[in-house]
Amino acid sequence: MQIVQAPRVDRHLITACIDEIQARDPLIVPIDQPPPTHRMTVAMDDGQCVGVAWLHEQADCTRVDVRIRPTHRRRGIGKALLIKATEGHTDSLHAGCDAGQE
Repeated sequence: MQIVQAPRVDRHLITACIDEIQARDPLIVPIDQPPPTHRMTVAMDDGQCVGVAWLHEQADCTRVDVRIRPTHRRRGIGKALLIKATEGHTDSLHAGCDAGQE
């Protein structure tokens, strides 16, 4: 598995990942709007996007969102994405978590 910045990944692979997560997880909070890829970190496994993380700058803090395909959960991918996405970030962070079911 590789953790990379989204501009290095085909946008269609990222969209397919997000779409699958939203379709297969009944408890997931829908994404308000598509996140900009220049602020996104992506987990790739065998040429497939298996997870995404991105930052939302807000007035009082920065929110970080992490989403992992159901088939790739419980492998440390979310943690790796969280670490990479927030690397060097010094402001207050708010991390949300969707308790997806499979």
